[in-house]
Amino acid sequence: MSNKSLSENSIAFISPAGDPIAKVGSTTLTVEYILKDLNEKTPYWSTLLKSSALSRENFLEGYIRKELLSQQAVKLGYLDDQEIQTEIKEILSQRLIKDKIDNSPAVTQISDEDLKAYYDANNSLYNRPEKMRAQFAFIPFGKNKTNSLKKANELWAEVSEKTKKQNKKEFKTLAQKYYDFKNTKDGGSFKYMAKEEMTTKFGKNAQEALWAIKGKYQVSSVTKGKDGYYIFMHTGKRKKKETSFEQAKKHAMRKIKKERKQEQFDRYLNELKKSFEVTVYLEKLSKLNPDDAVASK
Repeated sequence: MSNKSLSENSIAFISPAGDPIAKVGSTTLTVEYILKDLNEKTPYWSTLLKSSALSRENFLEGYIRKELLSQQAVKLGYLDDQEIQTEIKEILSQRLIKDKIDNSPAVTQISDEDLKAYYDANNSLYNRPEKMRAQFAFIPFGKNKTNSLKKANELWAEVSEKTKKQNKKEFKTLAQKYYDFKNTKDGGSFKYMAKEEMTTKFGKNAQEALWAIKGKYQVSSVTKGKDGYYIFMHTGKRKKKETSFEQAKKHAMRKIKKERKQEQFDRYLNELKKSFEVTVYLEKLSKLNPDDAVASK
């Protein structure tokens, strides 16, 4: 393997074959090369070139200038600069990813069947029922339901009085006054739930009581649940979402492409690791200390 630096090797910036329009050192500029490059520029440049021969000559001079500077930079050893080599590697890597991954058939050829399969498998992204979230105060049934109900009504009276200004923090304080939520998973509140979820967790009566609350931060009456009496404060609502397959196609396409790109990239990288000899000296990881990097500047 050669240990020559990039600058010591013979380097010529190659233009595509075609009709020569200028030669700068070892590089030939062709009409086809410049027109291809022009095609990727803004319409302004096309309009400018049509205006006069002088404009075209000045335009060509720009390419000559770039060739002169870049060839001189190579001659002076700029390609051996670590920062420039890092930039070159980044450009090459991105181009390789574009050619081998982004433009691969697995990524570009996505059928309606693929889209429908994704839509069906991820239906909750596109269709979901109405959901509510809430804080709640809780009085367990205990051994005497009558006493528990009396206690719940006392709590409701206090809640009704002190939360007239729809104070969520005050509601939580009162709820914790009557019941210790420290050992509970939800801590006296829950995130968005659909009717079915809430019925399973709290009971049908509780679900209906929460859904009957009209406004945010309003409270329910005392409601008998599965294991005790509840008072709910409505803290949020998500509307029902319905997205047809046709409406979801663009989103599904983006998601599938993203997933497939990652899959193709991981597969390709594993293939490269098998093709190239890769050795990692794990015992030296401790040397990658940012403080040392700053000190060495």
